[in-house]
Amino acid sequence: AFFVLEGVDGAGKSTIARVVAAAMTDIPVIYTSHKEIAAGPPAVEHAMHELANILWPKHQEHLAGLPSEYRVLLHAAWFSIFSECIIKSRIASGMVLLMDGWYYKMMARLRVDGYTPKYLDMIFSRAAEPDEIILLDPPLEEVWARMESDGRSFGPVEMGLYAGYTELGRASFLSYQSRTRDTLKSIAQERNRRLVLVQGVNPIDQTVSSVSTAICQFLSSRMPPARPCRT
Repeated sequence: AFFVLEGVDGAGKSTIARVVAAAMTDIPVIYTSHKEIAAGPPAVEHAMHELANILWPKHQEHLAGLPSEYRVLLHAAWFSIFSECIIKSRIASGMVLLMDGWYYKMMARLRVDGYTPKYLDMIFSRAAEPDEIILLDPPLEEVWARMESDGRSFGPVEMGLYAGYTELGRASFLSYQSRTRDTLKSIAQERNRRLVLVQGVNPIDQTVSSVSTAICQFLSSRMPPARPCRT
């Protein structure tokens, strides 16, 4: 099975995915980062390293001078090769994967930036579709405050670099991420995927429990009664 944790930037997807995977030992759940590089063959590994360096540079300022189509096609290439060289083989071997995000957030951002759903559906048509989407939905004000309290800051893209905001900061982040979150919900419904909402600012163990329960409920529907899934 293939599960995706989605949510706005800073929602805690990677942290929650790692803890859930570590906790669910009864039916092993494998945490898989959406930025993972395939371990061979060499040509694939090299191509993914090159793409990753372009897609997630340490500094984002130069991206403002590049056409947005540049990142659309690069992301489509990334999710296509990731699906073919990582997800397919792991699913075929019987693994249960939990991803810390998938192409849906990028698609939601691009819709907010003005791209049409029809065009984006075509561009990302080679990306694998998960069995279930679990959406982390904390209040955006808390996401911003948590990042500040940790001494970190969001990058220009997360604050709406491509969405036409004249000034990037807290206000643009809240507006842009709110639009992204609403679009994420629409995309999940359009794909007829069961959407599990984990709302509010909860203690990590409570959120982990909610996510684990959602995964167990789905897996249990596929398992014989003698092999229940337990959190």
